[in-house]
Amino acid sequence: MKRPDTVPEGAVHNDTDKEWLLGEANENNQRIGHWKIWHTEGYLWVSINYRDGIPPYPTQRFHPDGTISQDGEWYGGAKYVGPVRLIKSDHPTSEYFPPGNDDSIWIAEFDYVDEYIYNAQRYYDKDNREVSSDGDPLPVRPHNVFARAHFVQPASTGTSWIMGTVDTRIARYIGEYLEWDLDGKLLVKRLYSTSGKVLEDYRYEFEGKLSRSSLYDKDNPQDAEDTYYYSGTATPVAKISTVSRKQNKDVISTYFEKTGQELYSIRKEELSPVHKRSYFNDELVCEGHLSSDKGGFPESAVYYASGGSKLIDFTNNGDGTGIPGVCTTRAGKCYANLA
Repeated sequence: MKRPDTVPEGAVHNDTDKEWLLGEANENNQRIGHWKIWHTEGYLWVSINYRDGIPPYPTQRFHPDGTISQDGEWYGGAKYVGPVRLIKSDHPTSEYFPPGNDDSIWIAEFDYVDEYIYNAQRYYDKDNREVSSDGDPLPVRPHNVFARAHFVQPASTGTSWIMGTVDTRIARYIGEYLEWDLDGKLLVKRLYSTSGKVLEDYRYEFEGKLSRSSLYDKDNPQDAEDTYYYSGTATPVAKISTVSRKQNKDVISTYFEKTGQELYSIRKEELSPVHKRSYFNDELVCEGHLSSDKGGFPESAVYYASGGSKLIDFTNNGDGTGIPGVCTTRAGKCYANLA
C-alpha cells in the first residue's frame, strides 16, 4: 500500500482496518503514549492518548477537513465513560452524527456510564450555545429538575423535561425514567427493565399528585396491576385497583371509598374461550359456557345468589332456543320459566 504524503514515515498500514498507525508500545507490546491513525485517503482520522497504558484514553476522531468529529474518554472495545461529544462538519464526511434532531443542532453530547449506555444528553448550536433537540433556546431549569434531564418542546402531554438512561444497542430507556412539565412539576415516573420493558409506571396530575400507577410482571407484561387514585387527598388513596393475571384471563377490579375503605370487588375469569365466570366480593355470581358460534345462544348459564344458591339455570335446547330455569330454595330445585 503506497503511503500518502500526509502520513508520516514510520506509520504502519493495517490491511484489516484500512488505516495507517503510528505510536509506541512498551516491553509487553502494550500501546502507550500518543497514537495517531490516518485514513487510507491520507487525512488524520483518530488520535488516542494511551498515556501509561491504563484507561481511560482521551480520544478524538476527525472529519476529512481536519475538524473534530468526536471527543471522549475511551476504555477499549466499544466502551466510553463520561461525556462523549459528537460534532458536525461543514463539508462531506462519513463520520457519525445522531439523526432525528433539528438541522440547527451542531453538537450532541452524551454522558456514558457504561458500554453503549448513557444517562444524559445535551445539544448545542454552531456557536456552542446549549439548546433543545429541536434547536430552541433552553428555558430556566426548575430547581427540582435534575441537571442531567434534557429539555424537549412540550407536546400535548405537557412534558418539557426528560431524564432517563438509554441503551443504544436496543434504542430504549432502561432503569429509572422521569418527566416534568415546564414549571418542574413531576408528570411521569417509570422503571424500565434491562431489555427496555416497562416494569412500573406512575402518572401525576399537574399539581404533582399521583393519579395512576401501573405495575407489570417482568415476564408477562399482560399481567399487571393498574390503580387510579382519588384527587384532592393529602396522600394517594386508591379509587379503583385492577389486577390482571394469566395473560388478562383473570381480572379483579376492587373499588374503594375516599377514606381507603374497600367497597366491593368484581372478578372476571376466563377458563377457556367459551367457559367464563363472574364473581362479586369473591363469591361466584355467574358461570357460563358460551356458544362456539359468535352471537349464538350460550350452551348454559347459571346465576347464583349470595351464599352460593342458584337463582337462574339456563338450558340450551339445541335449536336456537333456551329455557331459563328459575330456582327456589326448596331442595335447590330449578323450574322452567314458562311465562
